Amino acid sequence: MRRKPRKPSPEWSAVGSFVEDSLKRLGVRQEVHKVSLEDWCRKWLGEAGSRSLAKVTVRKGQVTWEFRHPAWRQEIQARQDEALKALQAAFPAEGYKELKTALARS
Repeated sequence: MRRKPRKPSPEWSAVGSFVEDSLKRLGVRQEVHKVSLEDWCRKWLGEAGSRSLAKVTVRKGQVTWEFRHPAWRQEIQARQDEALKALQAAFPAEGYKELKTALARS
């Protein structure tokens, strides 16, 4: 059962904005987002899919999941629309438009 996302309260929004601005000034916002994105992807895939996921990359609104095993790549290709919608719902501010899968290089 998946938890429903929390609606931000006014207090949370002020703190969230402060943290967001601070991360931008420090130049680490992208790295922090990358870690949270990869963590979210691994949770969405579950334990077995997480072990097969080698890397998550983002470029110009396109998220790419690289898998170590072709069976997992094929599984996600079959569920690509579902995965993209879940990704867009989890990170609406990022504006992800496309989800691709690839086989990781050795």
